[in-house]
Amino acid sequence: MTEHLRVAPMTKELADDWIDFFDHRAFEDNAAWSGCYCRVFEFPHETESWDEACANNANRDVMAAAANAGDVQGFLAYDDDVVVGWCRSGVRTMFRRGHSGVRETPPEGDSSTLCTVCFVVAPTHRRRGVARALLTAACEQAGRDGLAAVEGYALKELPTDRELPPEAELFRGPRGLYAHLGFDVAGETDRYWIMRKTLASH
Repeated sequence: MTEHLRVAPMTKELADDWIDFFDHRAFEDNAAWSGCYCRVFEFPHETESWDEACANNANRDVMAAAANAGDVQGFLAYDDDVVVGWCRSGVRTMFRRGHSGVRETPPEGDSSTLCTVCFVVAPTHRRRGVARALLTAACEQAGRDGLAAVEGYALKELPTDRELPPEAELFRGPRGLYAHLGFDVAGETDRYWIMRKTLASH
């Protein structure tokens, strides 16, 4: 565990810290994803090109505006005063690509389950407990908010036909991360285990 690690829920007051993380540290070893800025889950593929939005900073501009407006939800991990990790989270109804990009949201939606859809940890701070601290904070906040459960999505097997670093493919969090914090397998898709933790208040 990083000695000076602390986790804070994302607010508009922390927007500059969030942007700085994605600008400088989030994808130091994975330039192919450096233009995402965590927009992929609500990207309007019907009207925009993903590759162009990454290349021309459109994703950055849209998400920076959203962050400054308080419309980006998740948790930031700090080592002293520097952001070294990020967890994107929100209730299922928040995300354009279903609640996770893994399976579609039921037509009626679900605002009682918090979904953790992305973890990004700076290369300098991996395997030091950052993702665990982020997921712990998400579970604790969901409990305080009166939600019924937290759900995450663990990749079953690393693809063999892609050139991305293994850490990139595990951006939703490995199964062991969820299991360590009391999540159980609640279902599966072709590629993912659906990991779910029912909160004590329910």
